[in-house]
Amino acid sequence: MLKYKDSQKDDKTSSTLQQVELEKVNDDPANIGGKNDEEVLTEEPLQQQDSIAYRRPRREIRKPARFDDIVAYALPIADDDVPSTYTEAMSNPDGVKWKQAMNEEMQSLHKNRTWELVTLPKGKKAIGCKWVYAKKEGFPDSSIRILLVLVVQYDLELLQLNVKTAFLHGDLEEEIYMTQPDGFKVAGKENWVCKLTNSLYGLKQSLRQWYKRFDQFMKGQRYTRSKFDHCVYFQKLQEGTFIYLLLYVDDMLIASKSKVEIKRLKTQLNLEFEMKDLGEAKKILGMEIWRDRAHDRVSLSQKQYLKKLSVQLSPSTNTEQEYMLQVLYSNVVGSLMYTMVCTRPDIPQAVSIVSRYMHNPGKGHWQAVKWILQYIQKTVDVGLLFKQDNTLDKGVIGYVDSDYAGDLDKRRSTIGYVFTLAGGPISWKSTL
Repeated sequence: MLKYKDSQKDDKTSSTLQQVELEKVNDDPANIGGKNDEEVLTEEPLQQQDSIAYRRPRREIRKPARFDDIVAYALPIADDDVPSTYTEAMSNPDGVKWKQAMNEEMQSLHKNRTWELVTLPKGKKAIGCKWVYAKKEGFPDSSIRILLVLVVQYDLELLQLNVKTAFLHGDLEEEIYMTQPDGFKVAGKENWVCKLTNSLYGLKQSLRQWYKRFDQFMKGQRYTRSKFDHCVYFQKLQEGTFIYLLLYVDDMLIASKSKVEIKRLKTQLNLEFEMKDLGEAKKILGMEIWRDRAHDRVSLSQKQYLKKLSVQLSPSTNTEQEYMLQVLYSNVVGSLMYTMVCTRPDIPQAVSIVSRYMHNPGKGHWQAVKWILQYIQKTVDVGLLFKQDNTLDKGVIGYVDSDYAGDLDKRRSTIGYVFTLAGGPISWKSTL
């Protein structure tokens, strides 16, 4: 994608962080599988308790961060074959493919009239831009797990779609100028700039403008937006069943019993936006979906993602050790947080402990992280399993427990919970 570069900020800032901040997706289960149009309220997460240590000064009580906010700290695992600059892309073994992808991106930009080429007006400043290369996958969230429960319980069709150049569908309200992208400067007009007429990746306005446009479209199609997850839309059909759409930036899942209604929705989307049909959902942001319809089962795992994570080895030189203390520890712990949020309710307590020392990790802390990695490496095939269960009518069932001042540093208690729907885990946490 072509991404606007803010000269006031680190140009390596992940767009994932921006989308998490915008969406504010919470882990309250959305009522996307009810038997009527009304949504059931769920309780807010438990508040942190006062310290029980004797004569300790009263500390500030803050609401714990939601799980989806933790995703912002999950730094992506480096992929060596993904270039970081235009020059690297052209010298990459897959340079021809990267060039083709850039050509397609530029075609979309011109097709959507994203900018017009002008001379920079006096007193105006042009912002920079850069190419951002990535092998795109999908997205995580508790709403997805709830949807998978419904898919297996009611034998729904589950499809995945992608909106091509989604951010180009948002309208700009400001006057913004940008330098021409590397490799695509117009001959004879190299010093001219792009006056943006539509939103572009990286602009602070992009995500919001795109979401507003999509939200208006879905409401125009008489879909109801969930009160608990604004990325979930649903519509009750005449026969009493539902059709669901989950949107996360430019990716979406559609689920319904009716193939006719799915086709109709896809047609409506294609008329409004340029869509790419990815067929049955197979992989979502490092999470593999495997469906066994013969036995009414769906599994969600992160085998490939965890294989990359588990190959992170200890540093071998003093220089690498210094680097590890500053970067690698937080990177690996962040990645562990990500898989903990997505598919592994068996590691939150361990990850919660090692994450407390990200600001100043020691040798023992790194050893603990390696133990977790060793466990992960031996259990890469472990994931979530959703299957038909007659307890769906009982709704969400929760389990909670805590220790008593078990933290050695601050004498605080650790609380843990897991919520299930039809026997499948949909939300979990372990925290001080």
